[in-house]
Order: sequence, then C-alpha cells, then structure tokens
Amino acid sequence: MAQGFVLSAWALLLWAAFESRLVMVLPGFPIELPPSTVPGVVWLIAARRFRVAAGNAPDLNGAAQLFFIAALLHAYLIPYLGWWHTVHVPWFKGFNRFLLAISIGAGFVSLFQLASDCARRLDDKMLLAEIRIGAAAVPSLALLFAALIRWSAIRAGAPESGLIDWFETLRQAPHAPRLSAALVIVAPLSPAVLVLFELERRIRLHLAGHEHEKNDSPLPNQAG
Repeated sequence: MAQGFVLSAWALLLWAAFESRLVMVLPGFPIELPPSTVPGVVWLIAARRFRVAAGNAPDLNGAAQLFFIAALLHAYLIPYLGWWHTVHVPWFKGFNRFLLAISIGAGFVSLFQLASDCARRLDDKMLLAEIRIGAAAVPSLALLFAALIRWSAIRAGAPESGLIDWFETLRQAPHAPRLSAALVIVAPLSPAVLVLFELERRIRLHLAGHEHEKNDSPLPNQAG
C-alpha cells in the first residue's frame, strides 16, 4: 500500500513536469506522445499496487477498485490526448474531455478516500486531518490559480483568449514563463503530493514498529 501512495505522488510530479514542458516526452520519437503518457503509466502501476494490497481488506477494497477503474480509463484516453488538436469533430473532442475529467476526478476522490481509510486503520487522527485538509486544498488552489491565469490573460491584452488557450501560450513560451506554467500546476498539487509522501512514511513506520514488537515477543515455549 505504501508503494502505491509514493508512486501516486511521483505520478503527479511527473505530470506537472511534462505538462509544463519542463521535461519533454521522448523528443524525436517517431510517434508523438502526449505529456500524460509517462505519469499515466505510473498512475496505473500505483492503482495495481493498491488493488493487490487491498485484496484482503474489505474497508480498503472499494476505494482501491474505484481508483483502479479510474486509472484504466485514464490509460485508455492517453492515446487520444495527442489527437484532439488534429481531429475536427467537436463531439469527439467533447466526449473525450468529459471522460478525461471523469477519470481524473474519480481518481482523486478514490485516492483521498483510500488515504483516509489507511489513516483510520493506523488510528492516526492527525494524519486523517492532514489528508482532509490536503483534499480540500487541491480544488481550492486550482480555482485560485485558474483565476490568476485568466487575470494575466486580460492584463496581457488577450481577453478573447480562453483559459486553456492562454495556458497553452504559457507552456510554449520561453524558459521563464514556462516556469510560471509549472508553478501554476505544481502549487495546487503540492498538498496532495506532501500528504501522499507523509502517508507512505507513516505506513512504513507503523510496519517497522509492528515487526519490532513481533520480534521482541517471547517464543511460545518461553512464555510463562
């Protein structure tokens, strides 16, 4: 389970790096790969780890299964992401964007639900509170930075540009604006990433303590 959380955190960081064009996805490769290819694969591996680890835990199985389905849907959409700008069929683009939004939303909800369930199993109320704060911070910061992007577009004299179009301009700009685009992505995701790394650390500490107690317990023939 701990491996699934740390893989999920790295998937989010990789997605931020690729989407902001700080890192290119296999430049020069014969087939153009969309930025979400690598983090999407890592996301799917994490979902597989969750599914296996939660197999014998009924209280974790529901969220793990939902996360796995969301990751599968996201992986299915990865090939289509690079085609959206070339396919001139509005309903096709709209349908894929709708599915992508569903897969991402369901993935985040199930991931935080799984994190909350693990915190309850650890009986760590402070960690549970941190997870809830992180879950609330992600959409709040995303809305804040979306408003900042829109405001910057208006200040730049491009009020007719949509939010996605202006962000695409930032991504394709020189190095400094590209760092700004990375900040716009990383900042809303940072609470989730920090919570996932912290949860992975707490799980490993719990397992290490449990193993230590088991090793220190007297053998059956020595008890009494």
